[in-house]
Amino acid sequence: MRKIIKSLIVLSVSFFIASPGIAGGPNDTGYISSADVLSPFNCANLPADCNNIGTSTLYRTAAGVGVNIHAVGLMPNTPHTVWMAAFNNPNACAAFPHGPCVLGDLGNPAAQATLMWTTGNYTDEFGNGFFQAFITDGPTSRQQPAGLPSDPGGLVNPNKAEIHFILRKHPIVFGEEYVSINSVGGACDGPGGCDDIASATHQR
Repeated sequence: MRKIIKSLIVLSVSFFIASPGIAGGPNDTGYISSADVLSPFNCANLPADCNNIGTSTLYRTAAGVGVNIHAVGLMPNTPHTVWMAAFNNPNACAAFPHGPCVLGDLGNPAAQATLMWTTGNYTDEFGNGFFQAFITDGPTSRQQPAGLPSDPGGLVNPNKAEIHFILRKHPIVFGEEYVSINSVGGACDGPGGCDDIASATHQR
Protein backbone atom coordinates (compact mmCIF):
# COMPACT_ATOMS: atom_id res chain seq x y z
CA MET A 1 0.00 0.00 0.00
CA ARG A 2 2.71 2.45 0.99
CA LYS A 3 4.63 1.80 -2.22
CA ILE A 4 1.59 2.49 -4.39
CA ILE A 5 1.00 5.79 -2.62
CA LYS A 6 4.69 6.69 -2.92
CA SER A 7 4.58 5.88 -6.62
CA LEU A 8 2.21 8.77 -7.12
CA ILE A 9 5.18 11.06 -6.46
CA VAL A 10 6.26 10.34 -9.99
CA LEU A 11 2.99 11.69 -11.30
CA SER A 12 3.96 15.12 -10.00
CA VAL A 13 6.94 15.29 -12.37
CA SER A 14 5.52 13.38 -15.33
CA PHE A 15 3.44 14.83 -18.13
CA PHE A 16 0.64 12.72 -19.54
CA ILE A 17 -1.31 13.68 -22.67
CA ALA A 18 -4.98 12.75 -22.51
CA SER A 19 -7.44 13.11 -25.35
CA PRO A 20 -10.37 15.51 -24.84
CA GLY A 21 -13.49 14.07 -23.24
CA ILE A 22 -16.72 13.64 -25.17
CA ALA A 23 -19.47 15.50 -23.35
CA GLY A 24 -22.58 13.47 -22.77
CA GLY A 25 -25.38 16.02 -22.32
CA PRO A 26 -26.56 19.22 -20.65
CA ASN A 27 -26.37 17.70 -17.17
CA ASP A 28 -23.00 16.05 -17.84
CA THR A 29 -24.34 12.62 -16.96
CA GLY A 30 -23.71 10.90 -20.27
CA TYR A 31 -20.93 8.84 -21.77
CA ILE A 32 -17.40 10.22 -21.80
CA SER A 33 -14.23 8.58 -23.07
CA SER A 34 -10.53 9.40 -22.79
CA ALA A 35 -7.28 7.59 -23.55
CA ASP A 36 -3.76 7.83 -22.19
CA VAL A 37 -0.45 6.05 -22.55
CA LEU A 38 0.77 3.62 -19.93
CA SER A 39 4.06 5.18 -18.92
CA PRO A 40 6.84 3.43 -16.93
CA PHE A 41 7.72 5.26 -13.73
CA ASN A 42 11.38 5.64 -14.67
CA CYS A 43 10.36 7.81 -17.63
CA ALA A 44 10.06 10.72 -15.21
CA ASN A 45 13.82 10.70 -14.74
CA LEU A 46 15.01 9.18 -18.01
CA PRO A 47 12.47 10.13 -20.69
CA ALA A 48 14.90 9.37 -23.51
CA ASP A 49 15.63 5.88 -22.24
CA CYS A 50 12.19 4.33 -22.03
CA ASN A 51 9.09 3.83 -24.12
CA ASN A 52 5.43 3.73 -23.25
CA ILE A 53 4.38 0.14 -22.64
CA GLY A 54 0.70 0.30 -23.48
CA THR A 55 -2.56 2.19 -23.42
CA SER A 56 -5.28 2.94 -20.91
CA THR A 57 -8.79 3.78 -22.09
CA LEU A 58 -11.39 5.14 -19.66
CA TYR A 59 -15.14 5.04 -20.18
CA ARG A 60 -17.24 7.30 -17.99
CA THR A 61 -20.95 7.04 -17.22
CA ALA A 62 -23.15 8.49 -14.51
CA ALA A 63 -23.11 5.07 -12.80
CA GLY A 64 -19.34 4.61 -12.70
CA VAL A 65 -16.26 4.18 -14.88
CA GLY A 66 -14.90 1.38 -17.03
CA VAL A 67 -11.27 0.84 -17.94
CA ASN A 68 -9.48 -1.16 -20.62
CA ILE A 69 -5.70 -1.44 -20.25
CA HIS A 70 -3.37 -3.21 -22.66
CA ALA A 71 0.32 -3.49 -21.78
CA VAL A 72 3.26 -5.13 -23.58
CA GLY A 73 6.77 -6.13 -22.59
CA LEU A 74 5.79 -7.33 -19.12
CA MET A 75 7.19 -10.42 -17.41
CA PRO A 76 5.43 -13.45 -18.97
CA ASN A 77 2.96 -15.59 -17.03
CA THR A 78 3.12 -13.26 -14.04
CA PRO A 79 0.35 -11.81 -11.83
CA HIS A 80 -0.32 -8.07 -12.07
CA THR A 81 -2.88 -5.79 -10.47
CA VAL A 82 -4.25 -2.39 -11.44
CA TRP A 83 -4.98 0.21 -8.77
CA MET A 84 -7.05 3.36 -9.12
CA ALA A 85 -6.43 6.62 -7.29
CA ALA A 86 -9.46 8.82 -7.91
CA PHE A 87 -9.58 12.50 -7.02
CA ASN A 88 -13.31 13.18 -6.88
CA ASN A 89 -12.78 16.94 -6.74
CA PRO A 90 -9.70 17.61 -8.91
CA ASN A 91 -10.43 21.35 -8.94
CA ALA A 92 -9.09 21.39 -5.39
CA CYS A 93 -5.73 19.84 -6.34
CA ALA A 94 -2.70 22.09 -5.96
CA ALA A 95 -1.75 22.18 -9.65
CA PHE A 96 -5.26 22.90 -10.96
CA PRO A 97 -5.83 24.10 -13.68
CA HIS A 98 -2.28 23.74 -14.97
CA GLY A 99 -1.53 20.09 -14.22
CA PRO A 100 -2.76 16.80 -12.76
CA CYS A 101 -3.25 15.95 -9.09
CA VAL A 102 -0.15 14.71 -7.24
CA LEU A 103 0.91 12.91 -4.06
CA GLY A 104 0.24 15.86 -1.76
CA ASP A 105 -3.36 16.01 -2.90
CA LEU A 106 -4.05 12.61 -1.31
CA GLY A 107 -3.93 14.39 2.05
CA ASN A 108 -6.06 17.32 0.95
CA PRO A 109 -9.63 16.75 2.20
CA ALA A 110 -11.03 19.05 -0.46
CA ALA A 111 -9.66 16.81 -3.25
CA GLN A 112 -11.72 13.85 -1.92
CA ALA A 113 -9.19 11.18 -2.94
CA THR A 114 -9.83 7.45 -2.76
CA LEU A 115 -7.64 4.41 -3.54
CA MET A 116 -9.03 1.08 -4.67
CA TRP A 117 -8.25 -2.22 -6.34
CA THR A 118 -9.45 -2.16 -9.93
CA THR A 119 -8.60 -5.52 -11.47
CA GLY A 120 -5.93 -8.21 -11.69
CA ASN A 121 -4.75 -10.74 -14.25
CA TYR A 122 -1.83 -12.89 -15.36
CA THR A 123 0.20 -11.87 -18.38
CA ASP A 124 0.37 -14.31 -21.28
CA GLU A 125 3.44 -16.22 -22.42
CA PHE A 126 4.58 -13.24 -24.49
CA GLY A 127 4.35 -10.67 -21.69
CA ASN A 128 1.11 -9.08 -22.86
CA GLY A 129 -1.28 -7.86 -20.18
CA PHE A 130 -5.00 -7.29 -20.63
CA PHE A 131 -6.99 -5.66 -17.82
CA GLN A 132 -10.67 -4.69 -17.80
CA ALA A 133 -13.02 -3.53 -15.05
CA PHE A 134 -16.04 -1.39 -14.24
CA ILE A 135 -16.05 0.55 -10.96
CA THR A 136 -19.46 1.68 -9.74
CA ASP A 137 -19.89 4.94 -7.91
CA GLY A 138 -20.30 4.95 -4.15
CA PRO A 139 -18.94 2.65 -1.41
CA THR A 140 -17.33 -0.57 -2.64
CA SER A 141 -15.41 -3.54 -1.28
CA ARG A 142 -12.66 -2.65 -3.79
CA GLN A 143 -11.45 0.11 -1.49
CA GLN A 144 -8.27 -0.44 0.49
CA PRO A 145 -7.68 0.97 3.99
CA ALA A 146 -5.25 3.68 2.95
CA GLY A 147 -6.13 6.06 5.76
CA LEU A 148 -6.66 8.96 3.37
CA PRO A 149 -8.19 11.91 5.24
CA SER A 150 -10.16 13.01 2.20
CA ASP A 151 -11.66 9.63 1.27
CA PRO A 152 -15.36 10.26 0.57
CA GLY A 153 -16.19 6.55 0.45
CA GLY A 154 -15.20 5.51 -3.04
CA LEU A 155 -15.76 6.98 -6.47
CA VAL A 156 -18.54 9.52 -5.95
CA ASN A 157 -18.01 11.76 -8.98
CA PRO A 158 -17.43 9.41 -11.94
CA ASN A 159 -18.05 12.02 -14.63
CA LYS A 160 -15.60 14.60 -13.30
CA ALA A 161 -13.07 12.78 -11.12
CA GLU A 162 -9.41 12.73 -12.13
CA ILE A 163 -8.37 9.09 -12.25
CA HIS A 164 -4.86 7.61 -12.05
CA PHE A 165 -4.24 3.92 -12.77
CA ILE A 166 -1.14 2.18 -11.38
CA LEU A 167 0.07 -1.16 -12.76
CA ARG A 168 1.73 -3.36 -10.13
CA LYS A 169 3.70 -6.59 -10.68
CA HIS A 170 3.44 -9.40 -8.12
CA PRO A 171 5.77 -12.40 -7.69
CA ILE A 172 4.71 -15.93 -8.55
CA VAL A 173 4.05 -17.85 -5.34
CA PHE A 174 2.51 -21.33 -5.36
CA GLY A 175 -0.77 -21.39 -3.45
CA GLU A 176 -1.24 -17.61 -3.64
CA GLU A 177 -2.48 -17.38 -7.22
CA TYR A 178 -5.79 -15.80 -6.22
CA VAL A 179 -4.57 -13.35 -3.59
CA SER A 180 -1.75 -12.15 -5.84
CA ILE A 181 -4.21 -10.58 -8.30
CA ASN A 182 -6.81 -9.44 -5.78
CA SER A 183 -4.93 -7.46 -3.12
CA VAL A 184 -2.28 -4.78 -2.89
CA GLY A 185 0.09 -6.97 -0.91
CA GLY A 186 -0.74 -10.28 -2.54
CA ALA A 187 2.33 -12.58 -2.50
CA CYS A 188 4.58 -9.54 -2.08
CA ASP A 189 6.77 -11.48 0.34
CA GLY A 190 7.69 -13.81 -2.52
CA PRO A 191 10.84 -13.70 -4.69
CA GLY A 192 11.51 -10.19 -5.95
CA GLY A 193 8.55 -8.70 -4.10
CA CYS A 194 5.99 -6.39 -5.70
CA ASP A 195 6.82 -3.49 -7.96
CA ASP A 196 4.77 -0.54 -9.22
CA ILE A 197 5.90 -0.36 -12.84
CA ALA A 198 3.70 2.04 -14.80
CA SER A 199 0.82 4.50 -14.59
CA ALA A 200 -1.74 6.37 -16.65
CA THR A 201 -3.62 9.57 -15.84
CA HIS A 202 -7.10 10.52 -17.00
CA GLN A 203 -7.96 14.18 -16.46
CA ARG A 204 -11.50 15.37 -17.02
